Amino acid sequence: MDNEGEYAYKEDQVPYYEALDIVRMRASIQRCDVILASAVPSLGVYKLIADKQVAFNKITQDRYFTKIQLARISYKDKIDFMLENEIAFALEKRQKILIFLNRKGFATFIYCRNCKEVLRCSRCSSNLRFEYSKKTLICPSCDQEIEEVQICPKCNCAYVKYGGLGIEKLESNLKRIFPQARIAKFEEGKYDSEKYDIMLATKKVLNSEVVNPDITIVWNLDNMLNIGDFNSCEDLFRSLARLSGFTKDKMIISTSLSPDFYLLKNLYSIDFRQFYDEELSTRKELKLPPFYQLALVSIRGLNKERVIKVYSQLFAFLEKHKSKQILISSPDARLRERIRGKYYKYLLIKSKNIKLLNNAIKKALKALRRSSTVITVNINPQ
Repeated sequence: MDNEGEYAYKEDQVPYYEALDIVRMRASIQRCDVILASAVPSLGVYKLIADKQVAFNKITQDRYFTKIQLARISYKDKIDFMLENEIAFALEKRQKILIFLNRKGFATFIYCRNCKEVLRCSRCSSNLRFEYSKKTLICPSCDQEIEEVQICPKCNCAYVKYGGLGIEKLESNLKRIFPQARIAKFEEGKYDSEKYDIMLATKKVLNSEVVNPDITIVWNLDNMLNIGDFNSCEDLFRSLARLSGFTKDKMIISTSLSPDFYLLKNLYSIDFRQFYDEELSTRKELKLPPFYQLALVSIRGLNKERVIKVYSQLFAFLEKHKSKQILISSPDARLRERIRGKYYKYLLIKSKNIKLLNNAIKKALKALRRSSTVITVNINPQ
């Protein structure tokens, strides 16, 4: 199983299976070995290694570690003076530059400067983003496309502003500052190092086997951490390690974080063992995987009041019948409450014992009257 920690291996729709579980089950049935390969192992596999439940074989390569340098985040979406100098110096030396920004489109949100209204999708609770290439507003949840607007739909004022930095806006800014540079966006299957000086890329570039820039710039690291996902730190460390692995000379990270932050501190030598030890300590304290099993229960329906009622009944039943080994809470508020016209409510249930967790949920669902709603359960969501 190559790139065993890849999040694409977790199915994000019912039945929410994890590919690694299927692999291990199949190997058990056929009585064969499982080989998990990765440049940097996932946290769950690292714990199996630490607990000596799986064997670990490190294949070393004689290579020079990429030099890593930090740059302070500049005000708003302007290009920092230090980064501008680094790019100019690299262009002068005819070096290839990769700029990593995992934000699609031109603007990441649209709002009215008069009434402060943020434009959201009519079917979802998601902010719309603006894509300059299509001249449309797009919902990141349901992909609904809306024509570009200049007038606020709430107060009818012409004070609509496009905020946030997407990869298209960064491209526009760079073309203005470096008109002589050949700037392109990464597209799978269309990579030609001779046709660009600066390559802009989102997360798709991480699985590329052909990209090999001299300098990589990670634009605003903080945005990739501040996403309300407990896996974000691990995911970001593995992404940065991957970027460092195919960068020849230097990687510059734009961030407001301290150099002593454990993600950055352990990145200099790609020391995933020390990073994971600190990450495991945090996960244990917060009762998160791999120490606890999580179940994200989502209730959805067209009637908002009915969804709230079923949610309240489910919460009350679990609270009344749960054992001391089960914890119940509301998950991060950033989970969307409306998607494709349907309303959502969520419950997060934790336990060290997966069987206990499953039995508690089965009993609750069996006792619950849930007409006009759909309930799904995602074990260890990502």
